[in-house]
Amino acid sequence: MKTNDERRAALAAALSSDDWTEGEQFVLKWQFGMNGGFYTSLIDCMCIADDENLGRLAQGFPSLALAIDSWKTGDLARRLRDADLID
Repeated sequence: MKTNDERRAALAAALSSDDWTEGEQFVLKWQFGMNGGFYTSLIDCMCIADDENLGRLAQGFPSLALAIDSWKTGDLARRLRDADLID
């Protein structure tokens, strides 16, 4: 397990890396409470949205909606854990 300083350094590296999409970086920041109120509320909304409403939200925020879908039903959470970015 990483120390807080190591975790912060890994987080900063991930947020400036091309290895993670813009949407994935938003999800990562959401996990650490680093998004502003709008994006935090938007991600919360996307997390509870059914497929139809997530599709509507994806029209305005495609990369974020794709990342949320990967968080909910795909492998994003596992990939973030494997990178030791989240517990």
